[in-house]
Amino acid sequence: MGFGLTSTGIGNLAGSASPLGDLAKNYMSNIFSLLIMFGAALSAFSCALGSATAGARILYSMSHDGIIPKKLSTVHPKYNSPYVAINIIMLGCVVFTVGLFKYSGSQVFGYLGTIAVLALLLAYLATNVGAILYFTKSEVWKGFHLVIPSLAVLVLGFTFYSNVYPIPTSPFNLFPYVVLVWILLGLIITFTKKFKEHNISIELGKDLEEISEEA
Repeated sequence: MGFGLTSTGIGNLAGSASPLGDLAKNYMSNIFSLLIMFGAALSAFSCALGSATAGARILYSMSHDGIIPKKLSTVHPKYNSPYVAINIIMLGCVVFTVGLFKYSGSQVFGYLGTIAVLALLLAYLATNVGAILYFTKSEVWKGFHLVIPSLAVLVLGFTFYSNVYPIPTSPFNLFPYVVLVWILLGLIITFTKKFKEHNISIELGKDLEEISEEA
C-alpha cells in the first residue's frame, strides 16, 4: 500500500532492496529510515546469532549421542560452550557468505528462505501425519479430533506442491532437490547409527553368552 497499487508502485516495491527503509524515507525522514534499517540489522544479527547457537547445540547433541564424531561435543574449558560445533557452524556461514557475495541481500534471503520454508513444510507435514498415526493408534484421537490435523496435512501438502509445480525458474527449481538431499542425508545418518547400535547389541549379547557358558 505504501508504494501504491499502480503498476509503477508495484514495480518500485519489487525493485526495492529495503522496502521499510524506503517507505520510512518517503513518508518520514532520512534519520527515521536509518533507525529502521539499524533496527532491522540488529534483528537480523540476533536471528543469525540465535540460529548459529541452536545449530551448534544440535551438532553437540548429535555428537554426544554418537551420531557424528565425538570431537563436536567438546566444550570450552572456561566457558563450557560447545566451541568446536560453533566454529563448524560459523565456518559454514563464512563459506556460504563468500559463495553468494555477488548476489544482493534480498536475493540471498529469498534463496535461503525458500529452502528453509520447503524444509519446514515437510517437517510440519511429517509431524501432523505422525501425530495422526500415533494418537489414532493409541485411541486418544477419534472423530472430530482428526479434522484439524487432517486439514493441516491438506493445506501443507498443497502449499508444498504449489511451490514445486509448475516448475519454478532457476535457481528455485533446484531448491526442492537441495531439501531432498538434506533429508536423505539425515535419514542415512540416523539409520546408520541404528544399524551400528543393533550390531553392537548383538555382539554384546554373544559376549554375555560366552561369559555365562565359561562360568
